[in-house]
Amino acid sequence: MNARTTNPVASIDADDADVLALIRAAFQHARSGEVAPLAALVDAGVPIDIKNEKGDTLLMLAAYHGHVDDHVAAIELLLARGAAKDRADAAGVTALALARGMGVQRAAALLASSP
Repeated sequence: MNARTTNPVASIDADDADVLALIRAAFQHARSGEVAPLAALVDAGVPIDIKNEKGDTLLMLAAYHGHVDDHVAAIELLLARGAAKDRADAAGVTALALARGMGVQRAAALLASSP
């Protein structure tokens, strides 16, 4: 970097910060199985197949943490809104593989049976 190069993080304005906060919230709602706020954010324009810095999609996080009914409902919501169940992270792991690996049978069955 030369002396004229600016820090890209420092150049984020308030609007960008607000958008990033909404995207982070969507990932947290997917992790927590919070269906209503997740639906509101997706319906407001958060891309359904957006990936975080680890390569996880909203569907992957819902599947990975899918031990309770709320997460199954979050998976249903994301699939109904068009989430791609076959998207993989950098290691080639899909939402179905995550659910199976975590022993989340209901989530795995739902993902396996969805078109």
